[in-house]
Amino acid sequence: MAEACILAPHRVTAAEINRAINDRIPGVYTTLESFDYLVRGGYRPNMYGIHTAEADIEHLHGRQPSGFPPHILKLKLGSICIMNTNYDPGAGLFNGTRVQIVGFLQDSLRVKVFT
Repeated sequence: MAEACILAPHRVTAAEINRAINDRIPGVYTTLESFDYLVRGGYRPNMYGIHTAEADIEHLHGRQPSGFPPHILKLKLGSICIMNTNYDPGAGLFNGTRVQIVGFLQDSLRVKVFT
């Protein structure tokens, strides 16, 4: 499978295949959660703040728009991932780049870029 590509017709199917492959990788899962917080009142300090009157936070956590990772992401050391944004093109981290998880740093990932 190292030289193969799996094409799945639906995101749910792709998630099931990814989970099955990740279960075969030795080690324990590390759980990463997206960051968000509720803002009381009308002041919004940045674009990530969600006003309490605007949304039910649990409902937002259950949503997964196309191209976005889930609210709770479970990864293992050695997992292969694909970048879905142009994070740092100068470092080779752009949309579609395959990377391997080589470490976890508090709120960040340490990755090896496949060339």
